[in-house]
Amino acid sequence: GPVRVASIYSVGLLQMDCYVKEFERLYPDAALDLQYLHPEEVLERVASEEVDLGLMSFAPRRADLICETWQDQAIVVVVGPQHRLASRKSLRVTELDGESLVGFTSELRMRHEIDRWLKQAKVTINVVHAFDNIENIKRAVEVGSGIGLLPISTVRRELEIGSLVAIELQDVVWFRRLDIVYKRTKPFTTAISRFLELLHQDPETFSRPGASHDAAGSVTSVTDAAAVPAVPK
Repeated sequence: GPVRVASIYSVGLLQMDCYVKEFERLYPDAALDLQYLHPEEVLERVASEEVDLGLMSFAPRRADLICETWQDQAIVVVVGPQHRLASRKSLRVTELDGESLVGFTSELRMRHEIDRWLKQAKVTINVVHAFDNIENIKRAVEVGSGIGLLPISTVRRELEIGSLVAIELQDVVWFRRLDIVYKRTKPFTTAISRFLELLHQDPETFSRPGASHDAAGSVTSVTDAAAVPAVPK
């Protein structure tokens, strides 16, 4: 059967693309159904077994679910190129005091974590806009509405084209934890197990076109159809 995955929006098509392409290359006959949803919907779909795997930030610990840490994504200060801080390479967290923040809406766990981090640092920030997704936060920061506190991996495209600037925090280490969530009692097909294993691999190790990983993770050339891994069921 297919591998059904529900992901929060901010994991993003760009971030997931390398995993999807590698899975489809290794297992061309296996179907992968990837849905993008709000966090509470991801959790609901996993709990009801409408999907096999969920990808979300700061997943709650529940007796009926297994949560595996997938990625720890470094948080950076994000500003528009015309912002007065745009020339800075790094900042002390206290320098954020009094800044205008484009943040997350209050029902999201990411907002609670940022509020907790700022409180610990004794920093007060003015939330001028709040959105339930990172894309809207980025657009507001680009036009100068305020600063953002976002995972570096979610702004790589904007950094490349110059529409945003990322500034490291010198004296604190903040991360967004991304988790893989699945039902504790759910039996896995071979296809689900293979995709879960793939998520825990470094995308930098994925094969170039025309190569495939062997069981040990090394790269071997694919010279004929017989070398392609068997399709998981």
